[in-house]
Amino acid sequence: MHSLMTTGIPGLDHVLGGGIPNGYSWLLEGENGIGKTSLALQFVHAIRDRPDERAIYVSFIELPEELHLFANNFGWDLRALEAEGRLQLLATSPAIFLEELLMSDGHLRRHLEEFMPTRLVIDSVTDLRLYLKSRQAFRTLLEGLLNLFRRRRITTLLIQDVGPDNPPSGLIRRVADVNMLMQWQPVGDGSLMDRVLQTPKVRGRDHYNSYVLFEINRDGVVAVPPDYEAFPRVGMESVQNIPPSGLTTGFSSGIPGLDGLLGGSLTYNSTWLLSFDETSYYPDLLMPLLTQAIADGSSLFLLRSGRHNFRESATILDPYGFSFEQLAAEKRIILSEIFEHEIPPSLREVVVSARPEQSATEYVQDVIRQVREMIAVQPDRPHLSVLFTDALARRFGSAGLLNFVDRLIGAIDHPSVTHVFLANEQELNRQQVAFLGFMARGIVRFWKTGGYQYLQVTKTPRNSSSPPSILVRSAHYPYLKLLVRR
Repeated sequence: MHSLMTTGIPGLDHVLGGGIPNGYSWLLEGENGIGKTSLALQFVHAIRDRPDERAIYVSFIELPEELHLFANNFGWDLRALEAEGRLQLLATSPAIFLEELLMSDGHLRRHLEEFMPTRLVIDSVTDLRLYLKSRQAFRTLLEGLLNLFRRRRITTLLIQDVGPDNPPSGLIRRVADVNMLMQWQPVGDGSLMDRVLQTPKVRGRDHYNSYVLFEINRDGVVAVPPDYEAFPRVGMESVQNIPPSGLTTGFSSGIPGLDGLLGGSLTYNSTWLLSFDETSYYPDLLMPLLTQAIADGSSLFLLRSGRHNFRESATILDPYGFSFEQLAAEKRIILSEIFEHEIPPSLREVVVSARPEQSATEYVQDVIRQVREMIAVQPDRPHLSVLFTDALARRFGSAGLLNFVDRLIGAIDHPSVTHVFLANEQELNRQQVAFLGFMARGIVRFWKTGGYQYLQVTKTPRNSSSPPSILVRSAHYPYLKLLVRR
């Protein structure tokens, strides 16, 4: 069993199943400008926090001065590691590299034996392949090099440049222990591109083999698996631990960064459509909104989806530090029940149940009456209304859905009321979605692609919009991180 070496790239050890096994050969492929050199320099810079490790970076193109400038952009002080005798940057040619390394008395071979690096980068193995020209000669060289490094427990990162005029070598892929490809992937309509990496092979280990997003920020490369840090979730003891948003013009989404995409907030006295596909997990988006509204002192009207009974709903609420019973005791919630789930005794006064024979027109009048009573008791609070519109369509049909929404919005006339329509577009027809979009002053779409939850604001009361962004699950409230695409 190989011990594992950390790559030094946040999130990447998670992708690799815990790290890269010591002594493995790691093939990193990608076209020019995708981030291969950034990742490789970050890999060798990781020895800074590991005093027992040493690294060599061999470059056939960049001079050491150029690599220093590149690293300085990320705040990596390679000169300090060189001064400590733990890092060497070697600029050479393929011819000299091979001559000095493969000869038993070659200078580079002797140097390797004396320095004994734990990490080695060859940038790039493509230059060696083009220099040798012969496929058989390159195969013999590659197998000899990797065996030499493996015997000495040197973890080797081989960079391979790929592009339209430079097809990748299948030979390197076969002999390397780890294969990783960095590439661009279109988002939405293709007008934006995300950086992604894929790791089809880590010999002998379970790992991610689907696409994983990565970013290059001021600190370097960061890999972002869709469930990185997701579990176990660290639940809150109480919603009171959440600081108020301080907003005075509308509701906060509860997700850092999202309010900016919404134009500042979900404005009061407006309607919003949150549409999602059937693979999206809507509570991740809805719950931070509800939780922040509660922390800000708001009251709620919630027309439930009907997919969960009250016991199951309590399980969803628990990590967020509040319960329906708590809000009912404070007279801050009205719940709509249209699918005849059993109602706990503690909630009977705040649940408006639809009778089996009741029409949408009759039922909405019961709802309006109780919501008005709640608002009248505490008129100075903000009030958030959330409707699962596909539940209305299942219960009352298309005409009933349109009738319910139209009457509720017209009857609940209060300056600090905001209505939110949740819509599963796979369960609604085009007419229903078009009606909800017409009624909404703001529209947020979210959908899943490749395991990632994408989000896009397509309309706000200010007629603004945003590019697609990504919601990644995390361990701490609000259990989501927003990656904004510029």
